[in-house]
Amino acid sequence: MRKTTVIILILLSFSLLSFSFVFAEEAKGLKTEEVFQWVASKMKIQINPKIPLPQIKKVFSEKLLLEFAVDVLIRNFENTLYLEDIKGKSKEELVKEIQDVLAQMRKKERHEFMDCGGFYDPYENTIYLVEGSGQWILAHEATHYFQVKYQRRYPDDEVFKNLSEEKQEEIEKEYDELENEAKRIEEEFREEFFPSKIEAFSQKAP
Repeated sequence: MRKTTVIILILLSFSLLSFSFVFAEEAKGLKTEEVFQWVASKMKIQINPKIPLPQIKKVFSEKLLLEFAVDVLIRNFENTLYLEDIKGKSKEELVKEIQDVLAQMRKKERHEFMDCGGFYDPYENTIYLVEGSGQWILAHEATHYFQVKYQRRYPDDEVFKNLSEEKQEEIEKEYDELENEAKRIEEEFREEFFPSKIEAFSQKAP
């Protein structure tokens, strides 16, 4: 499951989903295009109208989000070494395994609000968001979009077809860098547009 977990964690983004539901109504002030423009400015990127923005799809639950993530996993990595980890397993089994990984992460983080709010599928240029999540989740995923489409920092599927242990470690390190940047921009988005909400939430957090 280790290789499968690496890919799933590359796809998924984690946030404070319970928090985003609480303030979802107030998070509708910015248009989607404005969120992308704000993120681009933070990354010092000039938006190119010839590069299409990602399609955005809403899902109703974390479980459904994980099912979509597994679909992406199977679709893009069935001809790679990662197939060895998922061969013979149903989508339901894979979703359950990933849920177990998330449960372990939440226990380790000791944060009851840690949840999965969305992911960006770089191969289909699609952002999946859990219905009701705040716009900071979109800002996080928009960061991944720019990392992929403008900065070319995400490995293409050919890389995964001949994956050595050394290359896997390199990809994991690169993933950490991409994810840390997305988290930083997400937090800056919160601070700029919802500072009072962050303060209110931090008083409730353990």
